[in-house]
Amino acid sequence: METVFTKLSNNKDTRNVDINTIIQSMIKKLLTLPLLLWMVMACDSNENEQTSLPDDTSEELPEIPIVGFEANLEVATTLNISIPENSNIERTSVLVNEDELLSTTNKTFSFDLNPFDYPTGQNTLSLVFSDTDGNESRQSKTFEVNKLLVSIASARVFSSRQAFFSVNTLQGELIAFANVTKEVENINLYANDGFVEQPIVVTSYIINSGEFYQVDVHSISDLEPGTDLIALQRAAGITTEDTFDGSPLITPFTIDVFDLDTEEQGESLFAVGHNHIVEANSTTPGTGGFTSQLRFISNNEPIRDVVLYTSQSGTVAVDNQFNIEDYRYRLIPNPTDQSLSFTEFETASNTVTFNIPDNTENYTFRVFGFLNQTALANNEYRYVYDSNSGNTSSQIQFPVIPEYTILRNDLRISLNGGNTSFKASTLGEKDIALPNWSASLSGDVIALSGDFDKFTTSFSRSSTGGVFNWKYTTEQKENFELPFDDFELPSELLTFATANNLDLSAINSTENFRIALFDSSKEVTYAELLFHPFTYHLLDDVYELSFGL
Repeated sequence: METVFTKLSNNKDTRNVDINTIIQSMIKKLLTLPLLLWMVMACDSNENEQTSLPDDTSEELPEIPIVGFEANLEVATTLNISIPENSNIERTSVLVNEDELLSTTNKTFSFDLNPFDYPTGQNTLSLVFSDTDGNESRQSKTFEVNKLLVSIASARVFSSRQAFFSVNTLQGELIAFANVTKEVENINLYANDGFVEQPIVVTSYIINSGEFYQVDVHSISDLEPGTDLIALQRAAGITTEDTFDGSPLITPFTIDVFDLDTEEQGESLFAVGHNHIVEANSTTPGTGGFTSQLRFISNNEPIRDVVLYTSQSGTVAVDNQFNIEDYRYRLIPNPTDQSLSFTEFETASNTVTFNIPDNTENYTFRVFGFLNQTALANNEYRYVYDSNSGNTSSQIQFPVIPEYTILRNDLRISLNGGNTSFKASTLGEKDIALPNWSASLSGDVIALSGDFDKFTTSFSRSSTGGVFNWKYTTEQKENFELPFDDFELPSELLTFATANNLDLSAINSTENFRIALFDSSKEVTYAELLFHPFTYHLLDDVYELSFGL
């Protein structure tokens, strides 16, 4: 202080001012110190409060795969979710368009998306994950909804044919309709948002035009929306758009068979396989006997493993049948243009006999041979024997070709003056009896009894412009009401019929009304039985009884 005052003693006025300034400054500092101390303490307090909060050290949740998810939803689909076990996710909620579908604490779970539950067009699927601290994260995907009713492949439409498809409810209301625009086309039919999910009827309309029109209609009832019939058709061996090959036939070739004893023998030579047909083109006399020229035709694949044999049906009249002892055959692994002597043909090593119904009035019979189990699974059949008979014999014999280890017998019987027919396709040697099935019609209701898988009702109606045939297939029922009166036909079909003088009014006619009941020895679903003419090899034994009502 002395030093200070010494310095200030040089000038009195200046000293007085400086003292006042110093005093004011000291007072200000004293007043400011508590404020500074309070601010420091407050800062320390804030720092301590932040530190006491939990640090957000959790890593961002990686995207959880949704197994089965497709951007286009057309059929009911099951989706699967698997969350890592070491994840801190406690709960997952599944939302569609912000509506909760489910909420679960499971790390692995599944759920279904059904297009009929959501509007057509774009929808949003969200997964909301909650962790143990209540934090949430969201994962969303958009998908397009189309309500598939059915997929089905059309029959081959030649230039003289037209084809349509429709979908109706079981009550007959028309839901969807489509034209076939290609020679072979896979058709998808969709519902609009007004359709309430329920069983449906799928109908094909094939119009054969010409001087006399024919409309063939086939309805398949009791299908669930979203049924993929194309997959079943493809498995049955039916041509679909994706399997259709419009290539021309393989260049035909001929085999001449000489040393034949009679012209009938030459005309009877025959061969059919899953990919070819062979028949006698002409039979001419020669110095060593008759010679038959056989023309080989194949769709679009090489012909192999032909069995050429003396057929008992076809061009051979019933009263001019060969005895089974006269049966001859020749195996030709890779046939080409060539000549063969009939003396080189072989006789059967053995014969098989089985019983058929006693009241048989006439029958046709054919044996399909398969080289092995693989050939059976692939339906690679060969005709190896056929015959027909107008007598009432209750037994049938057929020859055995040892090279064909698996045989399927196809028998068609006529009874009751032709009013009743029975078809049986059986594997191996076994007796055949009529099943205990019956059906009766009262008004518009059919009462059915017996154990069978499905049935088909059918009728034909002729008019000045042509004929209208309608088959309607459905599952086994004890009572079935005929649907034809209330069935809404597409306007395009009605317009076509009117233009061609086809009278489709009062089509529920029972003048020529029949019912066919069908059964398979293999346990399969109703949909798998819909294409049974093509799937005999998959169904073991099958039977069909048809009669008029």
